[in-house]
Amino acid sequence: MSFRCQTAFVAIAADNLTEVQEFYQRFLSQSPAKEIPNVYAEFNLPNLRLGIFRPKSAAEFAGAGAVSLCIEVDSLD
Repeated sequence: MSFRCQTAFVAIAADNLTEVQEFYQRFLSQSPAKEIPNVYAEFNLPNLRLGIFRPKSAAEFAGAGAVSLCIEVDSLD
């Protein structure tokens, strides 16, 4: 299988999104580049996009961990 990767980034699931977002804002000394209040925040770092999101349910990531590698592609086909 081959695909054309547009970009890749790391996403962290956090039930306490506001607290985690505030931590990264202080730690990275920057505001999110993209933000959907109470849902998603994204920080741009050199060679890395870091996304933080509130999962829809606690069971969504049970047993799989809270970190995901996300790959954007041209087409899912």
